[in-house]
Amino acid sequence: MLFRSQPARRGRRPGLGGRVAIALPAGADHLVASLAAVLLGAAYAPIDLAAPPARRDAILDDLRPDCVVGPDSAGVDLSPDAAWRTAARPDLPVPQPDDDRLINVMYTSGTTGRPKGVGVTEGGVLRLVEEPWFVEIGPGDRVLQQIGRAHV
Repeated sequence: MLFRSQPARRGRRPGLGGRVAIALPAGADHLVASLAAVLLGAAYAPIDLAAPPARRDAILDDLRPDCVVGPDSAGVDLSPDAAWRTAARPDLPVPQPDDDRLINVMYTSGTTGRPKGVGVTEGGVLRLVEEPWFVEIGPGDRVLQQIGRAHV
């Protein structure tokens, strides 16, 4: 597994308010990387390894992550002059519980021609855990759900 972080070279690391791009196949490594990002107080965004390079580059350019976690063959531009590295990020404090804290960014299919990030907050996830019956689903109801390869 590869962990690359341009800000780390300048004495910074992902943390509260930071962003981590996870370019790993679905599985245990992806899950561990996602949990690590959240525990650091950063938001993570899965990067679909099967997506065209232009889409991956557009997501990274929009996300401007503090670091990318992935295999050497992820196909992500990790060069020092990659566009997503240009944003300066402040030093980040230790996270405290916060319902409004962004913990995940999922990118839409990009019907406008460019992928759009949709944020998921800590409070939104906690609500699903603490109040799982906020929507009643009965025997006559049907639910369709599909998760892309990048989304664990």
